[in-house]
Amino acid sequence: MASYVEAITNLSPNEGTEILLISIGTGSAIESVSYETSKGWGAANWVKPLINATMDGVSATTSYMLSAIAKREDLNLNYYRLDPKVDPKKSAMDDPSFINYWESLAVEFIEANEQILDEIAASINSKDLDRSPPTSRGNLLDL
Repeated sequence: MASYVEAITNLSPNEGTEILLISIGTGSAIESVSYETSKGWGAANWVKPLINATMDGVSATTSYMLSAIAKREDLNLNYYRLDPKVDPKKSAMDDPSFINYWESLAVEFIEANEQILDEIAASINSKDLDRSPPTSRGNLLDL
């Protein structure tokens, strides 16, 4: 959402300006917590599930808002969200024992979404884009 706001804030209001926004997630690992499992939990046991729920909620809300904006043809936003579903038991990206899982997940995701990826590539290739490297501005990049 911040990328979209940055783009509309800094673009000149030329009619027909088109924005291509590609959001690439690190994967969604949806894990439910049953009442039986959690009924005796104290606050410390809820930390990880609450952080996960908050992060997933922010991502889902942002995706919802951008999808709604993209439906308005007058705003010229082409929005793509790429976010594979991840096995919660193998979602720790800092655990090297899951590297084969992540590699196979990436291949499967690319194969399953080949049409969308081709559409994105065609959209990028059909535009007269400024391909100069981004310039650093503090911790942000001008893309």
